[in-house]
Amino acid sequence: MKYTWRIVLISMIAIWIFTASECNKPSLKKIPTFSYLEPIVNPPDTFQISYNLRIYGDKSAHVTFADSAVWAVERLGDSHATIRIKHGDTSIIIFNSDTLAFQANQDYVFVANNNNYEINNFFIQLTKLPLDYHTFNPKFK
Repeated sequence: MKYTWRIVLISMIAIWIFTASECNKPSLKKIPTFSYLEPIVNPPDTFQISYNLRIYGDKSAHVTFADSAVWAVERLGDSHATIRIKHGDTSIIIFNSDTLAFQANQDYVFVANNNNYEINNFFIQLTKLPLDYHTFNPKFK
């Protein structure tokens, strides 16, 4: 009888621990990741671009947005890599993160470079912000 109560008590504690651990699990939203090798047209509201920087030189991703909107652009990973965005004659370097207004149906080129460091994969993330494009300044044209 003494061992039965111990088994019941241990079982109850194990069930309680198991159910408590399931309560506060963070939701893991999968963010779509695109390769720089293929043009990215009409991306979702949050996405990442993956660059393979094992080989030296510029790697360019072409992105065309469906709507004119304000986006947060954020570097993920190695700080030695550089990322710049080109559109026509305009170019801007993203040091850590930036907020930019992009026009619809325009080709923006996101260029990553490893600066001669040994870097394998490098990511940037873009997130559409709930800001009004028309009132946001400056626009990246």
